Amino acid sequence: MRELISFKSKSNLKLNYLIDGILIQSFLQILLIAFTHKGLFPDLNSPYYQGIVGIAIIVNLFVFILVLLNIKRLKTAAIQETMIAQQKKYLDNLGKLVETIQQQKHDFINHLQVIAGLTELNDVEELRKYVKEITAEVKPQFQFISLKRLELKSLLFVKAGIAKDKNIDFNIQVSDDFEDFPLCKIEGVNLLGNLINNAFTAALKDSKPKVFVHLDKEEKDGKNFYIIKVQNNGTTIPQNLGDKIFAKGYSTNNTDGLGLYIVKSIVDKYNGEISYTSSEENGTVFTIRIPT
Repeated sequence: MRELISFKSKSNLKLNYLIDGILIQSFLQILLIAFTHKGLFPDLNSPYYQGIVGIAIIVNLFVFILVLLNIKRLKTAAIQETMIAQQKKYLDNLGKLVETIQQQKHDFINHLQVIAGLTELNDVEELRKYVKEITAEVKPQFQFISLKRLELKSLLFVKAGIAKDKNIDFNIQVSDDFEDFPLCKIEGVNLLGNLINNAFTAALKDSKPKVFVHLDKEEKDGKNFYIIKVQNNGTTIPQNLGDKIFAKGYSTNNTDGLGLYIVKSIVDKYNGEISYTSSEENGTVFTIRIPT
């Protein structure tokens, strides 16, 4: 499996250097131990051997310092790559929002023209049916109107449009306005967006895809928590995977494997909790608790 991993990114290149440094340091330590073994080198006190030991110690310390520096750089590179991935997903969502708004604009104009035509024809019964159909169509897109976080409202608006295009039964229940939700805008979009994306992918494996999103706030043990639940039918998660699904690069859908890793990283940053259940009967449910 490891032979299939590409090492073209900067962080992976630094990882290779780091591994090389650790191997070199380990080799030098073995040499140093060997040189200080009197059984192997009886003339250990001679200036020649003392000089070799001194050089080995200096080189070993130098390599050790390089290893520490590379560990720090590798950590920084990994954080930067994660941030870039988060920003890319955020920009993708913004682009989809613009496209959805443009599409909705044209749809509303068409609906208004039809309503105007039916009014002119004085066809009250057909007008009533048409308005009822429009109401049923746009209702899912306005179930989250009470949200005070504009980025979350925009995200759900986009996802509702995508769900409509893909014939996904998408329902949203908002029980709190999320005004004091502690995550920044990009983090909030990435967390909820990745969960919904995964839910869409899994649900589409079912002949009647369904996705349900619930945003709430609850009190537990004297503390307040924001609750995000995303439920879907379709593909389930094998029980033996456990927390492996949150590992960076791990995927069961041939994707980049960053979605749940990013979600878990954000949850951990805010000392939150993430859990999931998955079964054929109830589908897959991801539950996130973020302390206020």
